[in-house]
Amino acid sequence: KVNATWDYALIQLDGNPANTYGHLELDNRQASVDEEIYITQHSGGCPKELGILDSNHGGNCKVKGFRVRCAPTDMTYTCNTEGGSSGSPVQAHSTDKVIALNHCGGGCNGNLLCPGPTS
Repeated sequence: KVNATWDYALIQLDGNPANTYGHLELDNRQASVDEEIYITQHSGGCPKELGILDSNHGGNCKVKGFRVRCAPTDMTYTCNTEGGSSGSPVQAHSTDKVIALNHCGGGCNGNLLCPGPTS
């Protein structure tokens, strides 16, 4: 399933890869401003990296706010990501659950992501 408006695609894999690789849980809610987050990414096919620290403002990565840019509602945050990390899970630091998908990088002024559905 592809959704161009929200910039994501879902695929179904054969077998049960969760038995081998594990899985992530979704948290169907909108994040709060100043909520701490982290991003697990494989930018450009590189080994896994975690975006945890905010190198521009100090401390952990946080949600900055919401605006319309690449999707009907984009969430801005302070984590640095690299090209090729679109689609990476954005996880709540407090629960490790996925609250959004990274997309539409915005540089040092805050990257963007699609927040999870709220209904």
